Amino acid sequence: MKKKKLSKDEHLILASNLKNYAHDLIGTHLKAEYESQIRKWSGYMDIVADAFQHAYDAHIGLLKNSDASRQLARKHAFIALAASAGQPSHWLAASLQHIPIPKYLVRTAIRQAIKEKATDQPAYVRAMRRVFGEIEDTITAFGVLFPLPAASASGAVSLASAGQGDILTFKTTLQQVFSAESDRLTKRILQLAMQVLNNQLFGTGVLLQLYNERAGSEYWSFNEQEVAAKGLVRKWIDTQRLRWYKQWFYYGNDPYPQDLHFMARKIQREIWALWILSEEFKLYYAGVHAGMAPAGDSGFLRQSIVDRFVDLDILLGQKWNLRTGFGGSIPMPSRSMDEQQKRRKENPLILVPVKREGDIDTQEELTALTDWAATHTPYSLDGLGGFVIREWVTIDKVHTQKQK
Repeated sequence: MKKKKLSKDEHLILASNLKNYAHDLIGTHLKAEYESQIRKWSGYMDIVADAFQHAYDAHIGLLKNSDASRQLARKHAFIALAASAGQPSHWLAASLQHIPIPKYLVRTAIRQAIKEKATDQPAYVRAMRRVFGEIEDTITAFGVLFPLPAASASGAVSLASAGQGDILTFKTTLQQVFSAESDRLTKRILQLAMQVLNNQLFGTGVLLQLYNERAGSEYWSFNEQEVAAKGLVRKWIDTQRLRWYKQWFYYGNDPYPQDLHFMARKIQREIWALWILSEEFKLYYAGVHAGMAPAGDSGFLRQSIVDRFVDLDILLGQKWNLRTGFGGSIPMPSRSMDEQQKRRKENPLILVPVKREGDIDTQEELTALTDWAATHTPYSLDGLGGFVIREWVTIDKVHTQKQK
């Protein structure tokens, strides 16, 4: 019995089924997959914002309560965030480029770290697109061109002014920006899905490719042609997805679990480095019992701040701290040193960059502290494990797996 080709009506029905199938995979399953990834990274950025707030609060808790010191601390906090932002938050650093850099930071490692993130708005927008994703204005599929509406401006441009606002509102602003940028890409995915659905040539193009690739396939049954043609649709979508998986950071990677306290410590270290440089410390005579001691714009370096340097593993702890009282300098046991030794025992990789003998009372010790502030490479917020490449699965697996 001679096989027959599909009738015209059957061909039209099959072509319609194929475009509906593609529309469903793109508009429902690809969209859900992307949104699942964005939810993961939104949670990660919430931790970054909370760590930023914790670091700032811990810093100003030891400063003199004045508007000038708080204003400077706020500027230092945003600069520290930009300097320590890693690959997952690279776009955040780029958005803070507008913050004026004080003269005392011009030739420092912190300044260099910020410059390497981005230097202008176009670079910032490109950083956003590499992280959140970008779909071209024209997509080609099965010989059919699908022009998409012009891409909207990056929703995150508004974050460029966040550094001028209140520290308390930064997390809210960050969440709004994150939502706007992810919504922009989600909208592009839906636009592509609708272009496929509304183009009558899509299904026909799929069938023509099937007939060209598989000799005699035009004589297959309706069901056989549908199964094979849907395989071509999935292959085309997977080709796009794999390219995006490699190009879009949030789509292709999962955040590695981060500890808020550990992340806050990293930011706080950078804030204190900036504060050290801004103070422009010099040694002064502090009295018969205290001897020589560092003093800067805020006065003599207080023991509470020295203890914080030990807590943050900037400065080597001492067995005794000298507390100045009416009877002179009184030796007091150092809890900070005990805790620092415990941390270093648990993690031998912890290195304390600034050494000392007793108080910071020599020019060599003071120079070591200021040199660290100027030349150390800022710790990345993400450390060595800020993200992991997520497992690649084909669209048919995405089609059946539950999105988290």
